[in-house]
Amino acid sequence: MDDKKALDNLDIDGQMSIDDFLSVEPPSEIIAVSRIFARAIKQMNLAEWKTFVYALTRIRWTEKNKNIVYLDKQTVAKLVGVGSDSDHLSVDLKRSIGELPRHSFISIDVPDKDYFDNGVFITRVTMLKNRIKIKFEEDYMPLFEELNKERNYITMWSDDLFQMSSERSILMYESLRLHSDTNRQNSRIYTTREIKELFGLPKDGKGSYIKSNGHFDRTNFEKKVLLPICEDLKKCTMLNLEIPEDGQGYWRKIKKHGYVVGYQFFWTISTHPRVVSAKDVSLLNQDPTLLKVASDIVKSKKKKPQKTENMENSHNYDMDELERKLLQ
Repeated sequence: MDDKKALDNLDIDGQMSIDDFLSVEPPSEIIAVSRIFARAIKQMNLAEWKTFVYALTRIRWTEKNKNIVYLDKQTVAKLVGVGSDSDHLSVDLKRSIGELPRHSFISIDVPDKDYFDNGVFITRVTMLKNRIKIKFEEDYMPLFEELNKERNYITMWSDDLFQMSSERSILMYESLRLHSDTNRQNSRIYTTREIKELFGLPKDGKGSYIKSNGHFDRTNFEKKVLLPICEDLKKCTMLNLEIPEDGQGYWRKIKKHGYVVGYQFFWTISTHPRVVSAKDVSLLNQDPTLLKVASDIVKSKKKKPQKTENMENSHNYDMDELERKLLQ
């Protein structure tokens, strides 16, 4: 073992180890990615997505970072649903997330700028005794760090993503955040074709929801694809999916000449998810004093002063205020 590898596993007596900073409970954090990354086609499964989100909670997205992060192995196991004993944990986690580097392949295509790039944004997953080492591709780190410089990024709430039941829900959440205005109710129409492309559904054959007669099986498409996603989104804190009064369940069907051509979704965003959830944004708009009451309650529970001024470690900040301070 060379010196560099030895340092990765070094614990010094009398000093707090890196494991002391980690917890079995998944961290509740605001994470951020570049819009370029959010728009890129991604191929991760649910377990890999959740591991990646956990890794993003270890990156300070307004600062320069090292391209290696360490994750608590028990926390990863909890996130991905692996309940193995200690003797089999590494083997079972390998089955769940061992292919993360290969599945982290992304394709970035910007036709109007004549730019094209293929690559993987995670290059290594290493199982250690109590931790998992994740190594990001250094050339892709600008997709996750110092994002306040260009302000071309989106934020997401890690707890929202950790509770998702499928990677499709995460992709939809990411897409809705790409098209969000935090100051008003949002709406967007997705065509059936856009939804299928977003989730990587085939155009025909198995999994395409095309019947043997060539017609689209819209009933099963809505039941097996859209409905589970919407039920995940309804549990979110930062993003609140709203039910249209004149719609069909979680969406409004958009028709042309009597045929369904797309689905319209409505949602709001909370930029301070630890203080008030997105579903209460409309109430706050009607009665702003409610926010003052909520703020007073939060302040009254803070019995001890904060030990750090680092806003990245605070869960109760308003993103608009954070951005203002960062740009000063």
